[in-house]
Amino acid sequence: MPDYVSSDWQAQQHQADVVAVNWRERQVLVGEAKWVGESVSRKVLRELRERADKVVSRLSRARPAKGKPWAVHLMLFARRRLTPAAQAEARAQEVRVMTFTDMVRDLERLARQLR
Repeated sequence: MPDYVSSDWQAQQHQADVVAVNWRERQVLVGEAKWVGESVSRKVLRELRERADKVVSRLSRARPAKGKPWAVHLMLFARRRLTPAAQAEARAQEVRVMTFTDMVRDLERLARQLR
């Protein structure tokens, strides 16, 4: 459960669309939203990793580690599917990918459960 959820727009070159932090457990989710018409490329996933590294660096300066490193969770919200190279990169980096189709399916499932 996060203590803090927001975006991180402190550095123009390393903007993170979604940042959720659990200070006690030293866990952070860093997410990127790509709402473009074409498939998402591998470059986007590499940039997500770079952004996450910057976020973790700032978190570490704010609260120095006492023997426990930050657990980083990466998430990509995409309008379309990923290219095959991006799919391989997502698996390699353990990035959770949620497409628009996934979101609609999950919302429909939730609506059925609430009835």
